[in-house]
Amino acid sequence: MHFKLTVVTAVLNGRKTLQENLDSVHSETSRHRVNQLIVDGGSTDGSLALVEQSLRQHRYSVEVHPIPVSGISNAFNAGIANANGDYVSFLNSDDRYVKGALDKVLRRIEEGAGSADVYFGNIVYQDPISAYQYEEKARLENIPKFMSIYHPAMFFRREALESLVGFKNDYQLAMDAELVHRAIKKGMTFESLDFNVAVMRLGGASHQHYILALNEYRRSIVMNGLQTPLRAAFYFLRQITIHFLLRIPQIKNIRSHAAQPPNEQ
Repeated sequence: MHFKLTVVTAVLNGRKTLQENLDSVHSETSRHRVNQLIVDGGSTDGSLALVEQSLRQHRYSVEVHPIPVSGISNAFNAGIANANGDYVSFLNSDDRYVKGALDKVLRRIEEGAGSADVYFGNIVYQDPISAYQYEEKARLENIPKFMSIYHPAMFFRREALESLVGFKNDYQLAMDAELVHRAIKKGMTFESLDFNVAVMRLGGASHQHYILALNEYRRSIVMNGLQTPLRAAFYFLRQITIHFLLRIPQIKNIRSHAAQPPNEQ
C-alpha cells in the first residue's frame, strides 16, 4: 500500500532559505507521492516569486496559498485544511529535510501499513552563523519533562490531526508541544523512526523567546494532565537553569568539543 505525504511550510519573508527547503522536499525518489503546501503570511521579500520560479524550472508538486494569517499556528492550520496526503508534516521555511529522509519515512510507514498515528525521528540543529551542527535524539518518554520530539521530524496521520482540530491559537511558541500533549492524552499511537529526519536552524522564535516558550510548555503539560503543577514548575526551573548554564563560555566550549558532528545520511 502506498501512502502520500503533505508537507506544510509556513513562510513569512523566508526567501533566503526557502530554496534549500524546496529542494530537500522534492529531491526524493518518492517525490511523486509528496506534495508541499506553501502558506505565505504576506511576504514582501520575493518569497513567492522564488517559489514560482522554482515551479517553472522543476517538476515540483507545490501549492501556494498566500493567506494573510496571523501567527504560525494559524498558518499550520491553514495547511491542514488544504492537505490531501495520508500523513502531514510541518517544515518551516528555514529548515530542510536530511537527504533521503522522506524516502525512508515513507518506507517505514508502508512497512507498518500506517499503523501509527504519529511517526517521529531525530533532529539535527544547525547554528546559522557558524554552521556547527549537533544531533538531538527524539525520546517520547521525556515529553512530561521537556520537548523531546520535534515538529520538523514528525509525521501525523491526517485524520488524527483533524480529530485534534489542529493547533491551538493561544500557543504561539510551544504550539507543537501542546499538539503532542493532546495527542498523548487522547491515546494516539507514536512510533520512533530512530534516524535523522530534518535539519533545524537555531534562532527561531522559540529559541529567541526561550523562557516564554517554556512557560507555554509548562501550562500545556498541566492542562493536558501529563504533569502535576508542582512537578511542572520544577522541570520549568530546571530547564531554565540548564539553558543559562550552557551559555557560560567555559561550559559551552566543553559541550562543543564533546559533541560529535552528526552524520546526515
